Amino acid sequence: MVIAFIEDKVIGTFYKSRQAWGKDQEATDKLLTEFGKLNEKLKNRGTTFFGGDQPGMVDFMLWPFVVRVKSYWVLGENVELPDSFAFLQAWKAHMMEDPTVKSTILPDKAYDEFGDFYRTPNETFNVEDY
Repeated sequence: MVIAFIEDKVIGTFYKSRQAWGKDQEATDKLLTEFGKLNEKLKNRGTTFFGGDQPGMVDFMLWPFVVRVKSYWVLGENVELPDSFAFLQAWKAHMMEDPTVKSTILPDKAYDEFGDFYRTPNETFNVEDY
């Protein structure tokens, strides 16, 4: 059920907002609503991760979208998840400590520069620089 929610509500809305670089207020509001629902799911579960005490498939499926909120400008230029999403913020911090995430995460600068690359035609981006 959570996987279907992520696929149907979060991913599509994320990309719609990303295509508008956070300037489509309707898409931004919808994405905030969906992130708010995820925040509530974590609160109601009373667990660190959607998968329980350890990250599971849902956590790893959602992770790329949450970590790229700021660099892809999906909520506006350089806007991070609101502080009011305390459970989602805590989840993000815990995910950052997971060995799988640690082994694949790039520095914030890489995500920011990739976002710039995407917004600016004829720019180049090489992930091997990170």
